[in-house]
Amino acid sequence: MRTPDCLGCEFFNGGSREERRRRKNEYRGVSLRPSGKWAAEIMVPGKERKWLGTFETVEEAARAYDIANLRYRGKSAKTNFPVEEYPGIQPEESGDVKEEVLKKRRKKGVET
Repeated sequence: MRTPDCLGCEFFNGGSREERRRRKNEYRGVSLRPSGKWAAEIMVPGKERKWLGTFETVEEAARAYDIANLRYRGKSAKTNFPVEEYPGIQPEESGDVKEEVLKKRRKKGVET
């Protein structure tokens, strides 16, 4: 029930369901650290949290998450970027994800 002169009604009940469920960050598995670096982590099957590392840019952290997600979940993984950008990533449970992201970055000619 809304009253026309109630200032708090819009504050507490405002917004659609999509607006209330909006992500704080536009990328999955990525968060900003107080140091200004971007951290990536993933929940692997079995409810275990796997730390993927810290990165200078949000895109690098999102790609690290994507690579780990593809390794753990295979074709059913939800990624931040199109799966076509990750040729040759095979589902497995080992490997250094951060190193793989940095290796791909070096191939593109970006200095680390």
